[in-house]
Amino acid sequence: MRYKLVKVKNIISLSSAFQESKDSSAAVPRMGLVYGFTGIGKTTAIAWLVNKESGIYVRATSVWNPSAMLQEILIELSQMLLVYLLRCLL
Repeated sequence: MRYKLVKVKNIISLSSAFQESKDSSAAVPRMGLVYGFTGIGKTTAIAWLVNKESGIYVRATSVWNPSAMLQEILIELSQMLLVYLLRCLL
């Protein structure tokens, strides 16, 4: 069976918002937040975008503070760097 993700309204909107952020000045820090009701496809849309753009995905929790958020982002970026370095060595 072949799986295909159809570009529905949520993914088109997400992709458009991402592109707008990506096209802004490099001097402007950027971070995205996706929120909404349960079951509307947020996780699926984000998974598609992260894979398409070689990004990272960090899921927020209710107990996060700024330090915890930055720690999770650092962990994800570190793993991404490790994978990149391993690919370069092989």
